[in-house]
Amino acid sequence: MPIRHPVLSNLYANLADYQQVLFLDESYREPAKQSDKDGYYIIAGSVLTKDTLEGTRIRLQEIVGHNHFHTTEALQTTDGTHTVHALLDQCHQWEDKHLLVVKTRLGPGDDTEHARQQCLTALIRELDTNTRAIIFEKRQHNKDNNADQALIKKLRKTKVLSDQTRTVWVSPTDEKLLWLPDLVAMTYRRTITHTDDTSTFFESYLAQNTTVTILKEELKTIKTQETLGINLELLEEGDLTFHYDQPTPAAQNHDAQDISNVQITQEKNQESDLEN
Repeated sequence: MPIRHPVLSNLYANLADYQQVLFLDESYREPAKQSDKDGYYIIAGSVLTKDTLEGTRIRLQEIVGHNHFHTTEALQTTDGTHTVHALLDQCHQWEDKHLLVVKTRLGPGDDTEHARQQCLTALIRELDTNTRAIIFEKRQHNKDNNADQALIKKLRKTKVLSDQTRTVWVSPTDEKLLWLPDLVAMTYRRTITHTDDTSTFFESYLAQNTTVTILKEELKTIKTQETLGINLELLEEGDLTFHYDQPTPAAQNHDAQDISNVQITQEKNQESDLEN
């Protein structure tokens, strides 16, 4: 399945097989009421090596069966939900790396664009040195794409992002691999917004291969499988990163402490920190 987009085609042609490409998408919610701080912003990234791009793209197309896919739309129908299950099962088998950064407790006075920039910055800090391309899903308005490009310029200037890492903004129509971060973002979102079976999709299929960073979160409850090993790392900025790893031997022997419902508490942030 050849890539027709000339910029993408040229970019991929100049990558070594072992070099990595990051595909990005987002999901967010404005606060429900003027007094609430229940809004959030999620940035999801899926990391693939150059030598897996073509095969992954072909397999995604085979599962979906047509040229358009959006997880939220798919979950509205029985057939679409079956497709989501099939995609998640395939992702679980592939064991590709995913990154999630979540900004929580957004209130009416909070700027969602600022939250996006915080999430993008935190995610880009997590990238491997072999990452040579970042593929953004093109946003609806040019001013929004311009804001992303201004952030990338700033991150290059401050050496957070290497000058060797190229950035491109395209539609999922041009690059179906953008379906992957859409799937990751929306299944994680369901852990926040839903209590039905779809709220367990992320944990069941993606958690073990995903690093989740929560930005400035006072309290977070993680629901995990009883045998899932978790390492927690406090970041310098006071953020939390959750690393979902393979079960430890002790957990496999059921000797480890039950961590099916773990609460992680940070020192309370000042109110000014919560209202960026």
